[in-house]
Amino acid sequence: MIQEKTVENQQLNPWLVSVAPMIDWTDRHCRYLHRLLSRHARLYTEMITTGALLHGDVARHLRFNAQEHPVALQLGGSEPADLAACARLGEQWGYDEINLNCGCPSERVQRGAFGACLMAEPQLVADGVKAMRDAVSIPVTVKHRIGIDRVERYEFVRDFVGTVAEAGRVGRSVSRVYLANVLGSTLGPVLTGFVLMDRLGLEQVFALLPDDPPRQFRWRGRVHQVRRAEGPERIGEEWWRREIGDVSITHVRDYYRVEDQDGGRFWLFRAGLYGDPDAPAKWWLHGLFA
Repeated sequence: MIQEKTVENQQLNPWLVSVAPMIDWTDRHCRYLHRLLSRHARLYTEMITTGALLHGDVARHLRFNAQEHPVALQLGGSEPADLAACARLGEQWGYDEINLNCGCPSERVQRGAFGACLMAEPQLVADGVKAMRDAVSIPVTVKHRIGIDRVERYEFVRDFVGTVAEAGRVGRSVSRVYLANVLGSTLGPVLTGFVLMDRLGLEQVFALLPDDPPRQFRWRGRVHQVRRAEGPERIGEEWWRREIGDVSITHVRDYYRVEDQDGGRFWLFRAGLYGDPDAPAKWWLHGLFA
């Protein structure tokens, strides 16, 4: 169960605005700066491995300024007993939440058998969540992605979340989703050799309705047959800047990564949604992969 706070006469979910854990960035000094920028955003530590806490300098890893609250401790690990022991340390040091990292794609993290690769072992994650929930009284959450490798089916993430949620069905567990897939056979970062461009209109696009990736598009007079595609990843309008009734579907963007018959890779997006005669959907090119 997520408790709510009253802020300026509005009921706000405490996870509505969060600053993601970032290795080598969100240390206690950075988090203090973030707190000066926002009184209510939930802050997260860098990922701290269970081994570092069980065999290293606990005070160096866990001390923080009381002004940082609410602040969560993110753990990296996979052994339920180790996670439970470190969760207890986090609660003893005054953290407001324990978060398990199931989103980091780095090769170093993979060698430690935690991070994004844990999405392939939902029962192990569930066992770790249950062990932590049994060990502490503060919320236990999980940061994960919407897929790993080239698996980004809805059923995959649904089953992962369902298995993990079963371990937290009493009500202190929350899923924190990182809206990106981890691509490539090694789970490592893949956005190397990427050129971001000013958006360029595509001359002709064929795609199945309502939101399939393009099957063919024309750019600079040349026809590209799409051999592989991934997406969509949807970016909506900044709805908080206006009345909800004024939010327009023409500002919705669906992004796709596609590869043509010659191996060229493109980052495309469709602005708007099909079905609105006053604002027809339009396709754009936004980037190239080397």
